[in-house]
Parts: sequence; structure tokens; C-alpha cells
Amino acid sequence: MNRRQIIIAGLLAGSMAMLAMPVAAADAFPSREVTLIVPWAAGGGSDAIARALAPGLEEALGKQVVVQNVPGAGGVVGWKQLGASEADGHTISIVTSSILVTKHLNASEGVDFRDFAMVAHVADSPLVLLANPSGSYKTLEDLLSDARKTPGQVRMATAGVGTMWHIGGLGLGVASGDEFTFIPFKGGNEAMPAIMGGVVEGGAGTLTEAASFITSGKLAALAVFSDERNPLIPDVPTLKEAGVDYRFEAWWGIMAPKGTPPEIVERLQQALSFSIKSEKFQTYAKQTALTVVDKDGAELASRAEGEDGEFLSLLKKAGNI
Repeated sequence: MNRRQIIIAGLLAGSMAMLAMPVAAADAFPSREVTLIVPWAAGGGSDAIARALAPGLEEALGKQVVVQNVPGAGGVVGWKQLGASEADGHTISIVTSSILVTKHLNASEGVDFRDFAMVAHVADSPLVLLANPSGSYKTLEDLLSDARKTPGQVRMATAGVGTMWHIGGLGLGVASGDEFTFIPFKGGNEAMPAIMGGVVEGGAGTLTEAASFITSGKLAALAVFSDERNPLIPDVPTLKEAGVDYRFEAWWGIMAPKGTPPEIVERLQQALSFSIKSEKFQTYAKQTALTVVDKDGAELASRAEGEDGEFLSLLKKAGNI
């Protein structure tokens, strides 16, 4: 073999090696345990979804999946930890609709969903207006009537500034023309006891995390933020039925650090789809009125792009920015 042939052979071998690298990367993943960040405290809706997903993910990936709660700043602390992680698929995070709000409320400290690799759209859930069943609010009109008489005196719990609870409450106030005072907690698991204990008058939480408290009578549901009544709570009217033209459906997904190789993102999406279809997750979804979606990251990114402008408009109308 002459020198020219040797050079060509070397170039071909290098090219073949480069073509094989993505396949090798996917085949080698995962090489250790996978961390699933939940950017809120344990016990809330996002935490429950992550823990329902974890067993199926472990089975599909063949490695342990560790759920890590990293609460703070309405999800921003956990998402920043994800952004600083190695882009190799071994650290992923729950992401919700609230990520669309953080950068609008605080441009310097917030995060942008475009700075991450969207992996999968897992599920949706409508919000529901919650109140203390022993309190004076038996209907949506009871609560709104009080808000009109004493603007700002009706306190609404949120799972943190910029969270789905917060956005749902703001949307309700804009649509009804009423003013509420929002009290932030570290997650839904703290916001719901505050409503039960009368620390606040109400809150707009996700049905999936409030479902067991509603069906057990610990929380009263005054209205659901969807187009139709929910089969789990068929006696609870929609906001529109109760006279307020507003709807809000929260979503949950999984994302990875930006720059995660596409073949690893695809591997994660396939593993998540396996977990979502599992009996454990399907049972959890049915018990909590969670609408299973099971679509890829491109679909989730598209939805986020579509809702981003809507949330910005809402924040402006509510006077938050």
C-alpha cells in the first residue's frame, strides 16, 4: 500500500469512527444512575409524578433513577442545577408550565425553556379552585363576591411565585376583574394544608395533586378550570358555567441540559414512554385525574412556544410586569 492509499484508508477509518460515535454514545447510556430533579419540595404534584415515573424508567434504562428534590424560587433553583449539569443524559428534570413565567418575572434570575433540551411531554391536568370545606365559601361566586367587597383581602395560596398555582390565580382574577393577594409556599404540599387550616382563603391548584384531598372531603372544589366538568369531580362546575370565561390546563414534561446528544434524548424519550404506559403510572394517572399525553420533546417545545406569549400577556394585564 503506497502513502496515498494509506492516507485515504486512514481518512475513511476516521469517518467511519465518527459516524459510529452517536450509536456508541446511545449504546453506552446510561453508564450510572440517573438523577431526576424535582424543582419543588417533596409531596407536591410534580414530586408525585416524578416518583410514579421512576420505577418504569429504571426498568427501561436498567439503572437506578434517583428523585432529587431541589426546591426554591418557583422551580428556578432546580432548573439552574440541571443547566449546570453535564449534558450526558444522567441528569434530567421535571418541567412544568411555570417555566414560561420565570424569565418574564425576573429576566436576570429566571430561566428560559429554550436553554434546555426538551425530552418528553408526559401529562396535563386542569386547575381547580380550592377552599376550606368548613369555611364560608361554598361556590365560586361566594369567593368572588368577597373579593369584590374587599379588594386584595382574599388570600390565595400558591406553590411559589410564578408557579401554575400563581398563574391560575392571576388568570382567574384578570378574567373576573377581581384582585387577590397571593401567598407563596414552597410547593402544593404546603399550600394545600394552608387552605385546610384557614391560613388563606383559597388557591388554584392542579387537580392531580388535590384530587385525594377533594374526594376525602379535606378540601372543597369550587370550580374546575377546564372546558368540561371532570369525571373525578362531576358535581363541580367549570369556571365558564360559574360565570367566568377562563381556562387553564397545566402540563408536565421532562427536559435535559442543552447539548444533550439527540440519540440520548431519544433513548430517554423511549424510556419515558415505556414508563408512562406502565401499569403503575396508568393507575396513578387514573386515581389523580391526570391526562396522559406521552409525546416527544418537539411537541412539548412547540406547546411551550405557543403558550409563552399568552403568559406574558397575562402577566402584563395582571400588573406583574
